[in-house]
Order: sequence, then structure tokens, then C-alpha cells
Amino acid sequence: MYVYGLKNDWKLRYEELYCDKNYYTAVTNKEEGWFDIETLPCDVHVPLIENGIIEDPVIAGNCFKCEWIEDKSWWFRKIFNAGEDLINSQNSELVIEGLDVKADLFLNGTYLGHHGSAMYPFRKDVRDILHEGENILVIRVTSGLEYYSELELSKIKDYIACEYKGGRGPRGDNRRVFVRKPQYVYGWDWNPRIATCGIMGDARIEAYKEIAVRNVRFTTNKLSGNDAEIAVEAEIENLYPISTLDVNVRLDICFNDAPVQSVEKEAFMTSGLNYVEFDVTINNPRLWWPNGMGGQNLYTVKICATAPDNNSDYREIKAGIRTVKLNTDKISNTSRMFAFEINGIRTFCKGGNWETPDSIYSRISDDKYELLVREAKEANFNMFRFNGVNAYERDFFYECCDRYGILIWQDFAGFSCAAYPDEMDWFRHEVEKEADYQTKRLRNHPCIALWCGSNECQCLLLTYRKNSYWAGDKKPASPAGTVIYNKIIPWTVRKNCPDVPYWNSSPYGGATDLESNDYGDRHHWIFLDADSGMNERITLEEYDKIACKFVSEFGCIGPTKKSSLYKYYGSENVDMESSIWKMHTNTFEKDIIKAAISKHYTDAKVLSLDEYLLYAGLFQGVMLGYALESMRYAENNYGALIWSFNDAWGEVGWSIIDYYTTRKISYYFVKRALAHKKLILREDEGKINIICMNDTRDMLEFELEYGYMTFDGMKEDTVREKVTVGPFTKAVVAARIKKGPYDTLKGLYYARADENSGIAPATLRTGDFKNLFIPQPVISLTGLNECKGKVAFTVTSDKYAHGVHFGLNDDALLSDEYFDLLPGESRKITVLNDNIEIAIDDINPGYVYVKL
Repeated sequence: MYVYGLKNDWKLRYEELYCDKNYYTAVTNKEEGWFDIETLPCDVHVPLIENGIIEDPVIAGNCFKCEWIEDKSWWFRKIFNAGEDLINSQNSELVIEGLDVKADLFLNGTYLGHHGSAMYPFRKDVRDILHEGENILVIRVTSGLEYYSELELSKIKDYIACEYKGGRGPRGDNRRVFVRKPQYVYGWDWNPRIATCGIMGDARIEAYKEIAVRNVRFTTNKLSGNDAEIAVEAEIENLYPISTLDVNVRLDICFNDAPVQSVEKEAFMTSGLNYVEFDVTINNPRLWWPNGMGGQNLYTVKICATAPDNNSDYREIKAGIRTVKLNTDKISNTSRMFAFEINGIRTFCKGGNWETPDSIYSRISDDKYELLVREAKEANFNMFRFNGVNAYERDFFYECCDRYGILIWQDFAGFSCAAYPDEMDWFRHEVEKEADYQTKRLRNHPCIALWCGSNECQCLLLTYRKNSYWAGDKKPASPAGTVIYNKIIPWTVRKNCPDVPYWNSSPYGGATDLESNDYGDRHHWIFLDADSGMNERITLEEYDKIACKFVSEFGCIGPTKKSSLYKYYGSENVDMESSIWKMHTNTFEKDIIKAAISKHYTDAKVLSLDEYLLYAGLFQGVMLGYALESMRYAENNYGALIWSFNDAWGEVGWSIIDYYTTRKISYYFVKRALAHKKLILREDEGKINIICMNDTRDMLEFELEYGYMTFDGMKEDTVREKVTVGPFTKAVVAARIKKGPYDTLKGLYYARADENSGIAPATLRTGDFKNLFIPQPVISLTGLNECKGKVAFTVTSDKYAHGVHFGLNDDALLSDEYFDLLPGESRKITVLNDNIEIAIDDINPGYVYVKL
């Protein structure tokens, strides 16, 4: 295969929306009004920003000034030269990825066709249309809503969730369900309406002679003793429409450039698609494991096909040897497990929901993907849930997840919080092509752990506005998407990647309650439960009541650091009562944060900006940390995923790392709660239980100390004992400990392992912080030094200290921050940034102190 790249040096202009494909000649003859585009991907917003036509829509209130973009047609033009490699090939296939979303394509004045989905690429053989020398490629694209009317919506319009329907601002559009593109771009609770439009991926021409290796599938069939049974399937096309070919097909598998397996086959190929299968055994395989459980070992797999005239094509992939299973075995007659098993080991899935990390998703860089996934690994994640509201991310994102050990729960994109018109033939056909393309594209990534049909679509049909779509005996006018989730997608997953489990929707499970505690996964939204009183929504102990099998969504809102706030606000003159502040606050935040600050810390009626950012950030962190611990502690709960890990723009919102990739205060609470080796204390009927989580493959042996300690360091009823916890185990290390007659407003129950164990101390929460009688501590810093290019220091407190932090720049990456210290406890802190210079005077340790 010869690849001719078309990414660079495009032109762009806009016309009125009525200028459809029939205006091709009139538009392309215009010489003025074209913007230069250096490279693809390109959303039309980007050159408009670069040329001063608009301001960045994610800043301040600029998005409202950009809505006119939806009402234009956008014309891309690329002039390129074609040589013999393209002209003399057998097939020269034009490939355009990420056309968002309604596109008409022309090459040298010839109409190539219409493309209506951003979820799979346009591909067409254009050899006979190419000219030797100069060629002109033109693509007209629109944001897509103009194609659909209220009449087409009439069957399902009452079952489409939009922010404006809930009285939460001017976000959302019913017509989104027809448009095969990311659904969040028309407005969500965490994203404004910025209707994307453009070419969101690569553009190229692939030239083939005689044969084309179309796809490779790598499957771990079985792990048995010291062997791995592997199946590799090559999809190879014989490009002669009426002739057969004898083709040599070679499989090479390498690890770190060292050969592992090489097999050759002679294949007799008929016209069109052929499938060549290899079954190999790899001795002493290096398995791929999720973060914390082992290494992320990746093999290089190469298929090379050679035709009689020595024309050849090859495909090379990275693959991991691993098995994945979703265990839904019975626990009892009324409940079932929902547990992932990787390489036969039951795995507690800990992590968060991924948001597409820019409202304008074309401008997400590889560096941003790398940083975000690395930060997830650093926070002890082993899973992202990819919500159906998002865009499919580029290949590099999944490669990062492979390298860092982050499992992916992959919803099919474009299906979220709505009924979808799958009674329409064209819609089903588009989905079939999307599902086929995406399952083939992603199936070899060992990070892919689950395919899921949709986000909150089936539960919405059951419960939306307290009125089930399926009420009564009469079938509804539209299947509303259920043909997609229940037939089309599971059939496609079974065909293309049967080794990866499928789940119809999220949440899903149970007969009549799709938020069941007994079956499937649950979206556990205490924080948003308007039927509960405000106090319940901001009380940490409510999470101790969790009885479900897998929490795939829950969350708490909190602010960014001040440096990020200044960026998205567009000014350092911040007014917390302004329209910009309110616009950049999640639409579900209705004074919940102020109520939480008043409950846990101090009166929130009069707070400075700095105080609000600190206390609100601490509340989000304390809430998320406690909830995650409760989920890890709970019996028969097998997963806890926060909403959300990251952000698409700057706001007071759900994430723990913001749009500018700066850690929020809550990041550190989540990191500690998800530690691979962790102690957790909980009270049960007046008795205290201590459990130890060991998510690693190592045997843990340590000395455990537990008892009661006053906030100034006096110990009572202290017990020390040796503890052993096996690999991949959650174990009770001390059970039913009787509470003594001690004042829990002046002290706490604690457990800590010896310093060499790498396990942080744990405490039993017994009340809101502001009600505790904590003496003012003295924080000491010692031992500032540099080791292996990293700066480190040690922090100690003479008394109990809450929310210990260091006053460094917001972009400082620390091994830990905003933590609690027991009296006399020391903690070593490492600055993770490379080549950073920090003096002892730069560190300004602080803590939270409330004087009663």
C-alpha cells in the first residue's frame, strides 16, 4: 500500500446554508474569502478564532456569539498533485475521517457522494477520477440539524432529554438524535452549545496493487498453565474482480523486537474478501494487566501478504495477551454479580467517566491525551467509562490506555439520554456501518473491556417524566433505539470481537427497575436526588448504604483552581454573581455547594473567592473519597466510577482534573481512595471493621496498629498485630472491634500499617469536620532534596491536621496533597514535575482549621 497524505494546506470558506452541492461551481470559482488551514483535523471554529472572526467559544460567554456557525455551509478545498503511484494503482481509495457531519464531496468536479456520519470514514476508489498532476478536492459540510423537522421528531420527541426541558438553561436540541455525531456538542449539563462542524480526522489516498490487507484480528482464546492460545485472523482483499490469486501470507509476532512466532501460509484467494486464520501457542506469555495488577505488556503483530507479481501489503498492530469476562453469575435467587475478570482474576474496577476533553474535539492534541491518561494512572485508575454522549477518540487515546493499563468501558457513541429513530431504514444502516467500523478499529486494544449499547437510553424509556414509553399493551410508534441496542449492536460485537463482553445500556439490569441494586450496573445519583432533602445529598454516610453491584456513575461538583478559573472566566476580575460565573457552573448546581460548605466547614453566606475555592474543593474531595471507600468496602460491589474524570470546558463541575489539565483539589482524595493497597474503617452496629484492599499481585505482610487517638496524640486501647493479605484480595484484617468510651469529637479511631508497607493510615469518620474540637497544629517541613531529577520533602504535624497543602503553583504535580495527618505522622512528598526548581521558602504549608 502506498499512502498519499492530504492533511496539510487546505482552504476554507463559508456560504449561506441554502448553498448546497448544486452551488459547487459558483462557490469554487470564488477567489476571495478563503481561510488558510495548516493541517487537519480542523473544526471550522479554529480558523475563525485564528483569523479574529470569533473569540474562543469556551471562554467567558463567547459561545453565544458563535451560534451563527450552525446556519452556514462550510466549504473545504485541497489542491494536490497525483503521480504514477496513484494513477497506475489498481485501487486509489480516498479516505476522509471524521466528517462532521453532513458532507458532500467532489474531486475534479465529479460528485463523489454524500456522507452523513462522523462515526466512520468516507472511503471511495477514485483512481479513474484522478488526474496526473493537479487535482482539486472539495468538501461541503454542515453541522447537520437543518435536515430534520418536527414531523420526523413527532414519534419520539417527548423522550429526548435536553437541558432546556429541565429549566437548566439554553442547551440541547431535539434534532440531535438524528445527527450521527457527538451528542454533547448541542449542549449538556457540563458543556455549552458549540455545534461542531468540519473534518475531524485524517485525509489520505491509499493506493493498492492486486491485494489489500483490510483488517487483522488478534484474540486470546485461552490461558492455560504457561501457554497462551492465540488466534490471528487476516482479512485480505483480492482486488481482481474476476480472477483468483495465489498469495503468500506471513504472520510475525514480536515482543520488544525479539521474534516470538513466525508462520507462513499459501492462500488461494477468490475475488473480493478472503480470511486467513492462524492458530499459535505462545509459551510463557507476558500478559497484559490493568494498572496496579501487573505490567502492560504489548506484542507487535504483523501480517504481510504478497501476490505473484511481488506486490505486497501489510498491517501491523500492537496487541496484548489477556482475557476479559463479565461475570454475571448468581449470588442468590434474587441477585447476580456484575464483575469483570481479567486473565481469570476478579478485578475491582476503579476510575471514572471520560468526557471528550474539548468542546471543539478536533483540537485535542496527542500531548493532551497522553497527559490525561497518565494522570489517571497516577490517580490509581484502572478503568474509564466512555459515555455514549462523547465523540469516539482517536487511535492515540486507546494506545495510551493500552500503555498505562486503563480498561475501557466503551459505550457506542452518539446514543445518550434519548429515544432514537431506528424505525427509519437509513438510520439503522448508518448505525450498522458505524458499529462495524468501530468494533474492527478498536477490537485489538487490550484496554477494551466492554462494549455497551448506550448511556441512559433504556432507563429513560422506562422512567422519563414518570411515564414509561412502554406503558399499556399497544406497541409504540418507534422502537426508540431498542432495535439498535438489542439486535444490531450485539450482533456486530459477536461478529467482530466475540471475546469482548456486551451490555445493552447503562444503567441496565433487572426486570422493572433499571437502577436495580440486584442486577447490572447503577447510576447512583444521591447528589442529584431532588426527592431527598438537601442534608441527605451532602451527607457522606449516605454512601454507606450502597447495595448495588457496580456503580458506573456518581459524582459531586467542585471548582477548579484559581489559575484555571481566570482562564475560562476571561478575566481576573471575577464576580461570583455574574452571568459568566453562572454559565460556567454546572447546570445541576443549585446552591448545593454552599449548603455543603455550611454543613462541613463554615458559614457559606459570606466567603471570599479563595475561601470558596478551598472549601468547595475540599467538600468535593471529601465526598468523592468517602463514597469511593464505601463502594470498595461494600459486599458484592465490583466497581466504582466517578462522574467525571476530566472536562470539555472550564466550569465549576464534576471533574477532578480540569479543562486545562490542572488537578483540582478533589484529585488527591480520589487518588488516595483508589490506592492499590488500602485500609478502610467502617462502623457497623456500634462495632468497627477494618479491611485491607490489595489490588496488586504481591503478598502483603505488615504490622497493623489500631485503636483510639485524641487529636493531640494521646492513644488508648492500642492493638498491634501481624497481618497477611494475599494478592488480588479484599480481606477483613480486624472485625467487630468494640468502641470504647471515648469522645469522637475530640479524637478518632485509626488504623495504620508500618512505614515500610506503603499503606496510608485510615481513620473512622464520626462527624462533620466543623463540629470537631481540633487544636491548632504546627506543621513542619524537613529534608528538601533532589533525587533522580525529582524534588522531595517531608511534612510532619504535632497534632491532627486536615487538608494539608503547600501553596505551590497550580501546575505543580505532587505525590499527595490536601491530606490529613495524624499527630506525629510524617509523610514524604515528591514533586513529580520534571526539572522543577523549588526552594524551601517556596513551600507554604497550610491546613484547614475551624475555631469553635
